Amino acid sequence: MTQRRYIPKPLNQADGQPFVNAEEAWLWFAACQIARIDGIKPVAGDCAIPRPCDPDDIYRAVQRLTRQHRIGPAHIAVLGRFAVRQQPPAPEDGDGAGQAALWAEALDHLETELRRKGIVA
Repeated sequence: MTQRRYIPKPLNQADGQPFVNAEEAWLWFAACQIARIDGIKPVAGDCAIPRPCDPDDIYRAVQRLTRQHRIGPAHIAVLGRFAVRQQPPAPEDGDGAGQAALWAEALDHLETELRRKGIVA
């Protein structure tokens, strides 16, 4: 006999406010991941600004871009490095211009994907 799986549906995501750009969405995703690692359990409706997605939607978009070879391991490394810092690369502060270029390229691809899904306005 097959067992039924319960998969909760997101609450009020259609009413959420889209992100301004992919950078804002990525840094929000990173903050959510950091909170998960720290053991904080998300509570529906407990955020200051409701968003039109789950953090996992942004993760899946990045994974899709990676599978399509639109972003590579170098892009992922830069996204991860600056996600932990919760700020974009700043070449004037010692971050390499190459890192800033990879950051911009990755977010450009991500923004196209997230805009198509209505996550970015």
